[in-house]
Amino acid sequence: MVGRSSEALLPIDVEILNDEVFVVCCRVPRTHLKEPFFIDSLHNRFEVADVQQETMADNTALVRPLSYRSDDSRIERIRYAEFLARHIGRRVEAELSFIFHMSRCGSTFLCQLLASSDRFYVLSEPTIANAILDPERRLPDHVDRFVLLKAAVCALAECAPTECERIIIKFRSWNTLFLNEILEQFPEVEWTFVHRHGEEVFPSVLEKPPGWLRNYSSSVRYLSSWLGDGARQTLDMSKDEAIARILGVFCRIPAETRHPGGRYISYESIQNNFVSLITSVWKISLLVEEKVAMEGAARIYSKDLEKTTQFVRDSISKRRMITPTQRQLIRDFVEVHRERLL
Repeated sequence: MVGRSSEALLPIDVEILNDEVFVVCCRVPRTHLKEPFFIDSLHNRFEVADVQQETMADNTALVRPLSYRSDDSRIERIRYAEFLARHIGRRVEAELSFIFHMSRCGSTFLCQLLASSDRFYVLSEPTIANAILDPERRLPDHVDRFVLLKAAVCALAECAPTECERIIIKFRSWNTLFLNEILEQFPEVEWTFVHRHGEEVFPSVLEKPPGWLRNYSSSVRYLSSWLGDGARQTLDMSKDEAIARILGVFCRIPAETRHPGGRYISYESIQNNFVSLITSVWKISLLVEEKVAMEGAARIYSKDLEKTTQFVRDSISKRRMITPTQRQLIRDFVEVHRERLL
């Protein structure tokens, strides 16, 4: 990566104009992204894009569209074929790793620990991946969704700072539905799946619904194919059962994947000994200053942009919020699959 420009062309979105696909990129300084999420970096660090406010108001979109000024000189639109030609086949110079997760299970916490070291270039839920994988977005027949994703991942990797040794891309929880298709494009990539006991995930999902739950009434069309029920039956389930079944699917897919190279990481293992975990999973020896930085990051609530809110363990309090009916649903549909990851 020696000799790279001080600027990077970061892919952020996909646009379809007259049946032609364009990848939207923005030119930004080549730097580490320390914010909890990729969208935070776009909005708060680079002031180039944010999620559309009208979509946030109705609160139903699985993938909230990006809002950016079309006349921003940093924005560049690249045609699909040209984008593939630029990036498919380009060798990623640093080690590339993927993180998948079941939602509200410590994956952001893990990413913030890794991001505290400049040896890691961490991309937490890049918007381009969600735009490409969005099952509600119809792409023209000539566009291969997963080949486009491969090119986008390569393009993201090319944005890494020179001193970076490993590039970590964390996907959204619902991206796990496409885990096998993603790994087919990257057969050599090491990947991890982060999970947590369903009784601790369930209350968090209810309190602040992720996209797949906010959008449940419309997303049922594609969720039903993974749940094994007809769309009408799925929609008629209780909300609690639907949540349990979907969380279970997120655990079942990595448990049954045919792709090697996967590691399963529990929330407890991150909390109890993250230094040992990072050393073993990513095969590096942490320097003293890196351990100190990670210990500092571990004391802060991982999703706090200001990095001022202290982290408080909440496993016990979350389990106390579960009703007996919910507990049984979690046993039947979540833990039966998650236990295979332990």
